[in-house]
This record gives sequence, C-alpha cells and structure tokens, in this order.
Amino acid sequence: MGTGCASGYCGTGGWRPVGSMLDSGVGNGAVADIWLSLQVEVENQGEVEFTFNRVSNNPANYLQLYVDEEHIWNVESEQAWAEDGNQPITFTAPVGAGVHVITWVFHKERQYSWMDEDDVQQHTDGGEDRVQITSIVVRGSREGGAPECLRCPDGTVANAASSLCDSCRPGTFTDPSKPGVCTPCPQGTFSPGWGSAGCLACGHGTFSAAGSAGCDVSPDHCVYDAADGVSYDLGGLARVHEPMWGPVHDANNSVDYYLNVCSKDHSNGTCHGRDGVAVAGYACQQNTLIDSYSGYEASWWDDEDAWGW
Repeated sequence: MGTGCASGYCGTGGWRPVGSMLDSGVGNGAVADIWLSLQVEVENQGEVEFTFNRVSNNPANYLQLYVDEEHIWNVESEQAWAEDGNQPITFTAPVGAGVHVITWVFHKERQYSWMDEDDVQQHTDGGEDRVQITSIVVRGSREGGAPECLRCPDGTVANAASSLCDSCRPGTFTDPSKPGVCTPCPQGTFSPGWGSAGCLACGHGTFSAAGSAGCDVSPDHCVYDAADGVSYDLGGLARVHEPMWGPVHDANNSVDYYLNVCSKDHSNGTCHGRDGVAVAGYACQQNTLIDSYSGYEASWWDDEDAWGW
C-alpha cells in the first residue's frame, strides 16, 4: 500500500493505521485530497469490498474510489443518500482480471456556493474531519493481494503491523544506510515536516539540537548573522511581557497565526497542541488566548506562569 497528499495540506502526510482501522489523518487544511492506494492482481473476475465511515459534519467532505483511472461515482452517491452520514457504509465494486491499482481518496472541501453563511462557518474549521476504513477485502486476487513487495518511498518506513508505509516524524529522516528506521537529524540540521528524505542545514546565526524540526536564533540575543557578513538585530520584533504579534491571516487555509520571532518562551501566552499539552514554538495557529488587559478572555492551565489557548 502507498499513501500521500495529492493537493492541499495534509497534517499527517497521508493515511495512517490506528488500531485495527486505516485513518485519513487529522490536522488537514481546509482543502485536501489524502490518497491511499493498493495494487492487486486478479486472476479472473474479482471485486473489492470495503467498509468505512466519515467523521465529519461537512456534506462536501467524502470518500472517493478509483480503480486504475476510472472514478467509481457510486461511492459518493451512497454517502449522499445515507440517512446518517457518519454511520458505517459497505461498498462493493467489480475488478476485472489483471493487475490494477485501487485508490481511495478523502476529498476535503472548504465550502460550496450553495451553503448559507451559517453552514460555511460550521464547515470550514474541520481540522478533525476524516474517514476511517475498517475493512478491505479483495476477492479473486492472488495470495497476498499484490504480485510483489514494493519499497517504501523515501521519507517513509515499513510498518510491520500493517501493509502501509509510515511517514517519518518531523525532526527525523530516512538514511539509506539504515533501512527501516527513521533517523534523528544531526545537530545543526532540521526537517520541518512529515516524510522527510533528508535534513536541511540551519541558516547562519541559528542552531539546533539533534532530532530538531526547526532551528533557533542565538540563545543570548535576537541577532541573525547573514552569509554576507551583515548582522540583523531583530530585537525590535521581540515581544517581552506582551502578546505575540497577530493575528496574521492565512486566507488559503482559513487560519490565523500569532508570532514571536525572537523567543519560544512567551510569559503570557502558550501554544497548545491538539492534546492540550504546551508546545514551544515561534508561532501559534488560531484561537490563542492572551491576558485580559488586551480584551481577550484568558484561561489558566497547570503552569501558573503560562496561559492556555
């Protein structure tokens, strides 16, 4: 099996195994196409049967099915006519003799023109929207479901518990001399996203520890040393005992960002991940809460010196 992101932004780099199911991932952009493909060899006439359910309130988000280049539209019809869009659906499609590639695509949309204003607001923030496939059965195929084993693409490693290749986490990469494992980036380098085949060198005047997803400016002062020998003092952009800069609006993905280019330690604001745990970073995405003197509602969490979002 293979997986990836055909368009838009995919938060987890593609589909992923979650327990006994395959999950299209979370944290995706407002528009995304997350694909999952399976190559099979059918001896005579066969069929593929699969069971899935959508976790989404947006009627424009749905699962697509392709057999080679043929779009099987009936899958979308089944979802459109379902009384409860989040209940499991089982679908069967014929597959002729020969070698074929079966592809599932979770198609994620921001909005349609027929949505009224309330619907648009409700359906454009769906970072948690996803599809889960709980069963795939290919009948009439040769044993194993594929004529040969395929090498995982660069930036991914084989998962012994499934037939998927897992993307390496940010801060790691695939080293050809160490097949099958994700290797931490060396000191002074970084890999910012999922599925990296290599690490990037930190820029002049910045540094990183081993296994980093980004580089930091000088820990002593906010100065950037450029390659031409010129130093840039970024101290004027520092936000000490003040809210982070923002919001900076990203119209392509319908999110806002708050920034502090000089420090990851914000005395009155903390970025939280989806699990509620504080995340050190130069930027927070959407819904940052800052203290009440700026007119925002503040909420405390466990660390008395930090604020939640």
